[in-house]
Amino acid sequence: MFTRTSIFVAAVLLGGTVASQAATPPDYAIYIAHQDYVLMVDPATGNRTTIASTSVGSGDVVSGLRAVYLEDNDNLIGLMESGIYRFDTDTGDRVELIDFATASYFMTQKGGLAKEQDGSLLFTGTYDTPTNRGLLRGDLTAGTFVELSTPNTGSGETLYYPYGVVCTSAGNIYLADPGSGVIQVNPSTGERTMIASSSVGTGTFRGSYGMDYSEIDGLLYITSADEYVQSVDPNTGACVDVANNSVGTGPTLSYPRGITVSHDGSLLVLDGGEETLFRIDPATGNRTVISSTGTSPVGTGPDFFLTFGSFDSYLSLDEGGSMGGSDVSDWALY
Repeated sequence: MFTRTSIFVAAVLLGGTVASQAATPPDYAIYIAHQDYVLMVDPATGNRTTIASTSVGSGDVVSGLRAVYLEDNDNLIGLMESGIYRFDTDTGDRVELIDFATASYFMTQKGGLAKEQDGSLLFTGTYDTPTNRGLLRGDLTAGTFVELSTPNTGSGETLYYPYGVVCTSAGNIYLADPGSGVIQVNPSTGERTMIASSSVGTGTFRGSYGMDYSEIDGLLYITSADEYVQSVDPNTGACVDVANNSVGTGPTLSYPRGITVSHDGSLLVLDGGEETLFRIDPATGNRTVISSTGTSPVGTGPDFFLTFGSFDSYLSLDEGGSMGGSDVSDWALY
């Protein structure tokens, strides 16, 4: 599996390091980041448990939590308004790794996480003022970060609301920007190139919120406007509808945002409108319910809708070290 965080659901391995997306993990759980909570979902039962919040675990107040990323040691890296934190998945305890305040930053909107091959952390967001939107690179050991691709660094496509971010095993970096499209970022210069939008690529582009990358088939998967989940070929910009209410069978989709590619290539998608976490077959679009607090509940525990407060929540989905980020500013994840 590519080493990176979505934006948004975090299905993560328990008791094992992920070698590749095709490998079957011995055991895993799904972690969902909301601004005040981290939920763990058991994919076998759909049961939901709060594993970290202001009242669960010790450390700073959990607030403005945008996204989570699973480390190999089963801890979570979390992006909050005030900084980057490490969460202990057993206790909910949290420790700050990067303090945005020391650099006069404050993450005001959105947020996605990805990890590069050298261990650097990529994160997106809107910070300080509405004009400061972009992609930043953090060093978790040194506790520092720099601007990689922002209005001040890099050239090319304008960034509006950078949301989902992925880094592939080949080192390619992609952003999902609801204001423009899917953008490739040069990891050295920060230069931005549009690969899929309403005017770039083939097929009908439906928008980009959450995003993840599959090392299995080499495609980007994005959640889009209304009920759409699409694939995007990063080499050609070809957009294909993977699942919607006319493609695939299963329950209705209405507000998919959080997305991550599972170890077997299936898609985990969190739909805020349906209050449901789906598993989607990318070949057919067929949908099955993992957990739901909607009209046909599946699993027990905190209610998705009550927990997230609204359909436009700060969510992140991640599995085995991948996170789609879709997870991030008053958008229900990636």
